[in-house]
Amino acid sequence: GNFILPMATFNRRLAVGYCNYLGMMDAVKEAGIVDKDPYDAANVPFDDRNLALPMGFDFQKSSKCAELFALKFMEKTAKEWETELEAAGLPCAEIQSFRDWMQDKDARIARIVAEVEGLEEPQLGRTAWMTSAGEYPNLKKMERNKKVDFKGKPTPTGTKDSQPKSRPLEGFVVVDFANVIA
Repeated sequence: GNFILPMATFNRRLAVGYCNYLGMMDAVKEAGIVDKDPYDAANVPFDDRNLALPMGFDFQKSSKCAELFALKFMEKTAKEWETELEAAGLPCAEIQSFRDWMQDKDARIARIVAEVEGLEEPQLGRTAWMTSAGEYPNLKKMERNKKVDFKGKPTPTGTKDSQPKSRPLEGFVVVDFANVIA
């Protein structure tokens, strides 16, 4: 089956939330890990074992946490954990193969994956969709060496004596609202 990826590292509220929700806070404390406010200077001596600062864990503490999570997560499928944990306000994601992700309904709804006219398999879609831009045309398979007639409006050049710009976006502000999911 697939694995579940809990997203709690470097976030005290989520790390504590996971440990409490999964019923393993006592076992974490028995391993010598503490729950201290990382912003209080009085807690600096605990930086090597503070649940809020897991990057300071030594191999034994890190391995103990991994073991506790692994044992717990074997009790249900990744999809079951994803549904349950997200309902509890604990962010996580089922780790899917690329092929599974390309078929995932949520990726389709988000339009990150799209059908392309002329291709059998779905493709990565547009990186951003802006409703203010209006309706987007369907994606079509690119044809190599085919001349494409420009149907838009030419870039304004200022005055009638202006020279064409050497860079097509010169003078424009470009804002990228795209998100990258790794």
